[in-house]
Amino acid sequence: MPMTSDCCTNKLIGSLYMNDLSRWLSLLEAVELAPGDVIFDAAHHTRHIYFPTSATITMLHDWPARPATSVAVIRPAGAVG
Repeated sequence: MPMTSDCCTNKLIGSLYMNDLSRWLSLLEAVELAPGDVIFDAAHHTRHIYFPTSATITMLHDWPARPATSVAVIRPAGAVG
């Protein structure tokens, strides 16, 4: 689904000049994610960048024989991918 002005709630996208934003809008796609969805695994290459608009993305490090640890938090001011 193509993005609308809702994408501008991400501060990186919202900070673009209007002429730059208009070029990006045709490349952006809204994606709904559920809690616990994995969007990136370090063992695989990613072809997407996620710009959260209403969620927090947590990057976890999986330790052998220990619980996973949060190593980064990406909010609607950032991007991951």
